[in-house]
Amino acid sequence: MNHLSTSLVFSGGGWSRFLDLVVDSEIILAAAIFALALLPVAWHVWKTASLPVGMVTCALYLVATASMAWAVMSYRPEVVPEAEHDNRPIQVNEPGFASSKACKSCHPGQYAMWYASYHRSMTQLVAPNTVVGGFVRDVELYGITFHLERRGDEYWIDMPAPASLQFEPSETKTTRRVQRRLIMSTGSHHLQEYWYASGPGRPPNFSPIAYDIAEDKWIPSPDVFLVPQRSRPVRANWNVRCFTCHATHTQAHSRSGKNRTITEFGISCEECHGAGEEHVRKNRNPTYRMLRRLQGESDSTIVHPARLSSERASAICGHCHRVSPRNREEMLAMSLALPGDEPDSFGLPPLNPTMMYSDGMVRSGGREYSAMLSTPCVQAGDMSCLSCHVMHKPPDDPRPVEEWTDDQLKHGMRRNSACLQCHEIRDVADHTHHAPESSGSNCYNCHMPHTSYALRKAIRTHQINIPTVEATTQTGRPNACNQCHLDKTLGWTADHLRTWYGMERPPLSQDEESIAASILWLLRGHAGQRALAAWTMGWDAATEASKTGWKTPYLAMLLADPYPAVRAIAYRSLRKIHGFEDFEYNAAEWNDELQSDVDRALSLWQKLRKNTSRPVSDNAILINEAGTLQGGTFERLFSERDDQKINWLE
Repeated sequence: MNHLSTSLVFSGGGWSRFLDLVVDSEIILAAAIFALALLPVAWHVWKTASLPVGMVTCALYLVATASMAWAVMSYRPEVVPEAEHDNRPIQVNEPGFASSKACKSCHPGQYAMWYASYHRSMTQLVAPNTVVGGFVRDVELYGITFHLERRGDEYWIDMPAPASLQFEPSETKTTRRVQRRLIMSTGSHHLQEYWYASGPGRPPNFSPIAYDIAEDKWIPSPDVFLVPQRSRPVRANWNVRCFTCHATHTQAHSRSGKNRTITEFGISCEECHGAGEEHVRKNRNPTYRMLRRLQGESDSTIVHPARLSSERASAICGHCHRVSPRNREEMLAMSLALPGDEPDSFGLPPLNPTMMYSDGMVRSGGREYSAMLSTPCVQAGDMSCLSCHVMHKPPDDPRPVEEWTDDQLKHGMRRNSACLQCHEIRDVADHTHHAPESSGSNCYNCHMPHTSYALRKAIRTHQINIPTVEATTQTGRPNACNQCHLDKTLGWTADHLRTWYGMERPPLSQDEESIAASILWLLRGHAGQRALAAWTMGWDAATEASKTGWKTPYLAMLLADPYPAVRAIAYRSLRKIHGFEDFEYNAAEWNDELQSDVDRALSLWQKLRKNTSRPVSDNAILINEAGTLQGGTFERLFSERDDQKINWLE
């Protein structure tokens, strides 16, 4: 009952009164069961004993029953009306909205699929069934200890005072500590980040540590993003930006300290289908439903994205999967946009240069709609988000729910079915010059490569394009060919594209002609290139095309990268190499400690290399005939590393 009272309540007292009734019913039921259990004993004594004994027994019986009721009532959780919560956003009964629970009775299948999705759990109130992080432990990061504790159904963090908290080495660490209750969480798929109460009437603050679900470990909040190692925690303000895309129907933006009001935590049914109160009210009438079906009319009381034009259907996704607004006016326009509105009604702002490559292609996750708008398939055709994705897994989809929820793709869309909806290719191998069932014949791998960064991993671009070497040399963006063939040079790729597709060969430097592109990205590339290349070195398709053992020294070098996200990605890929499955490493360490980790990894590589009967030898990957690194070239390229400041935020 504690969980219900803290995560499903609505304002106005209605839901709280319902909870009171449920709890009262439980108390009455428990007391009644106790009374009935003792009744035969009391009745037997009353009938067989003397009057004084019988009266005493009756009195004891009544006292025991009352005591049982009192004991049960003493454990009754305190139900706080939603409107009285003043340290976080609150859910309100907004006029016209019915809440997702109202959809369940008529649409149980769709409700179940939505409930299983990560949209539903985008933002949640912290409770035992919503927390995925490991609590009741001490977490040490960069020499700072955070104590995580569960108190009943509440979760707390004991940490240094936020004003003085710094992730950096110091002889005099702050001794003043504070305890804060974690009240909200964001994310439940790859990462879960937490918000703590900062005081009555004040918006919640971002927790300095987040939980990496895949790695099953706590990490500093700055390390989630592709930013240089920083000493200060992330200062995110829920009221300024986060609320527009992490909850349903948030109120218009304001710079006041007052907490936001929302219709529902997470991305609910009404975020995509619009306000449902009228829909629920009218469809309770069977006559209305029957007449509408007999007349073949669509239900105008609700938005059905699949029945909209491709532009308007995609715009619903674009409410969140688009570039961040630049100012208060754009924030206001987007927060007020409704499902089914024309795409230009919420004023899509132009891309921020920090979120795209020099040719305009998006490189940060969360902007898939903005990227898709620049795709010829959308501009010249009828492609939409729903061409590939489905928000409710259909009954005939044989995949487990867990597989579908990963990207919410339609069944079969991980292969060529997505593109063959419009493009007719009679001979796939003739078009791709790869074996029909190989990863090289998967349309996605060539035309939607992993060139965007999001949440400590690479993701596919949604700006469908043709791979070219020229784009790589001009923008620094990895091309699809060299993301699979990690041991090949840009010159090798240029030759094949010219032979197979008649593409003009661009001028290349001596290094680009002779050294594998992935190594150039890893050694002298900027942090974004290093992050994408490190992820690709652990990608199964690339491993199949270019093997693994030779990658070790390059991934080992990245264990001391100045960007924590790059270090974490490299470590994940390193553990996929034979012999490194149990390699221990902590990315949240100081530089001198990180260098010792690099040395340990290289020593292990040398040991494993000596046990290999046929060492790899290839000048393109800087490995000589003895299986050792060409140290001079390695060091030269590393000294040329692009140290421009990268700040790729999702």
